[in-house]
Amino acid sequence: MDDINKRKEQYSTYFHTAMQNGLYLGLYFVAIFSCFLLAVQYQVYFLWGVIFLSSLIVPVLTYRFTKQVRDNTLNGEMKFSTAWNFGTLLFFFGGLILAFVAYFIMQYAAPDLYKNFIQALTDFSAAVVNDATKNNVPQAQISLLEQQAKLLSEVPIPSSIEIAVQYLWNCVSIGILISIPIALIVKKTKKA
Repeated sequence: MDDINKRKEQYSTYFHTAMQNGLYLGLYFVAIFSCFLLAVQYQVYFLWGVIFLSSLIVPVLTYRFTKQVRDNTLNGEMKFSTAWNFGTLLFFFGGLILAFVAYFIMQYAAPDLYKNFIQALTDFSAAVVNDATKNNVPQAQISLLEQQAKLLSEVPIPSSIEIAVQYLWNCVSIGILISIPIALIVKKTKKA
């Protein structure tokens, strides 16, 4: 009976740690999202590099959080499925934080952000078509560029809740994929 209670306590701590570390990961996602907003809103181009480099750190954080749980909470043992589940939970809880912040920003702080972004892409496409026409680009390529510009102008603007759900879905999907190699690295079982 003590072994069962010990396991329940370990997994309760495991889940709590996933929530806590998911909060940290979510705040990190919010920082990356903030860089995205600044890059889009104010055309701060070096932030795209910051976003890219910051995204490369996410698997490292996931590895450290998962290894920490294995060593501190689960007594140095962790099956592949447990490690994979923990990584997925990390991204789920981090995604919840990001989705909440994205919803708030898109609903109240910057409701026209995506509309402005789509409009900027449409204007850019029109400028490319005009430039291509002036520079004697073949008609087939110009018509392709015109079709792309037309499609961009017809893109529906997502609602705030659609954006939030999309961010949550992206976080969970990426978490599922990133957690597979990390779980393979972190897994450790007792030697028989």
